[in-house]
Amino acid sequence: MTSAKQIAANRTNASKSTGPRTEAGREIAKLNAVKHGGLSPLPVLPEVETRDAWQAHLDGTLASLQPSGHLEMVLAERVALILWRMNRVARFEREITAIGQERVVVDLTDQREGRLSYRKTGPDHPDELRVALREARHSLTVIAQMYRRSDSEKLSGEDAELVLSAVAAQTTEVDPEVFSMPEVVPDEIPWSQFEDWTVGRVRQGITAMAAAEAEDVSADALLFAALEHFRVEALKLKSEADSVAQDLDHMRRERLLASAPETDRIARYEAHLSRQLAQALHELQRFQAARAGAPVSPPVVVDVTALNSVEG
Repeated sequence: MTSAKQIAANRTNASKSTGPRTEAGREIAKLNAVKHGGLSPLPVLPEVETRDAWQAHLDGTLASLQPSGHLEMVLAERVALILWRMNRVARFEREITAIGQERVVVDLTDQREGRLSYRKTGPDHPDELRVALREARHSLTVIAQMYRRSDSEKLSGEDAELVLSAVAAQTTEVDPEVFSMPEVVPDEIPWSQFEDWTVGRVRQGITAMAAAEAEDVSADALLFAALEHFRVEALKLKSEADSVAQDLDHMRRERLLASAPETDRIARYEAHLSRQLAQALHELQRFQAARAGAPVSPPVVVDVTALNSVEG
């Protein structure tokens, strides 16, 4: 038996539980028992659809069908509900296709990573590939200009470092991190931060690298090797970028529709709703015709009974 003290405590706790206080909270609470939008009194999916949109759709449908009386109103509301669900199917198809389109770049990158993992030499993501191509072309341009510019022309620290690092990559003895050429640039100053670079000073640096090689190699040969490296790299990256662009285009066209399982599911559900819509409209039209005094033939109902005969 519940004691007086317990009863008082229950009343106190109940007084503290007032439910949702805001209008938004009350709207959400109204959907607590909703398991499927199409079967609820308010067929609105939270965070996806709005009550105002549903009400406008319902009002428009009722205005078009002009039901009279309770039964016609029920059928007209059912028509509105089925159309609402059919619009949801169309939106689902649109959204799932859009999601597939949005994932094209990610999915293609994953494919490339798996396909090229055994010979991984460059970027897989299309954006990274475009950046690498742009950088290779810039390097090619800067190195090529070394053949046309005079010794006295000023050169930025970034471009000087680019040329010298590219040339060092063609040697076997020169490590740009520790290579010393004090007659060209002080050892304590990083190449990119040195402010007195000229084309002639960079050429002196290339000559110093050639002299450091064990084999007899000229500065011109090293510069040409660096130029050829970036020329080949730019061509290779351009070919790869074109291939990726073509793959992206193909994948986008392949995803103009949802996948076969999703398409089949959509088609079956839409056909189911279409049958329901036709049935509800036919019943509503029959009631409206009867109310207007028009002759209405009774619906055709066929009962089918399957019997299993067992021969003795």
